[in-house]
Amino acid sequence: MGYVSTREIRTFLGEDQAVRWHLQSNFYPPITLSFLPAVRRALALARAECWETKIELPSGYEKTVREICCDLHLEAFLDIQERA
Repeated sequence: MGYVSTREIRTFLGEDQAVRWHLQSNFYPPITLSFLPAVRRALALARAECWETKIELPSGYEKTVREICCDLHLEAFLDIQERA
């Protein structure tokens, strides 16, 4: 799937359900839904342009908002076009 599919799912299901779908369908193995709170926080902080804020993940690691958005391919939730 990818950027376009994620955008379409977001349009039809709403953001929360689209994030769940994205984490479970666009990764192998699927990303556990215990990451949802961190993803929601990362998206909110990314929209506020707080890219260097660190967020603790369920795994115990800390990553910046930028790293989370990049690693989990959250561009479609931020209306950022994927780069070739």
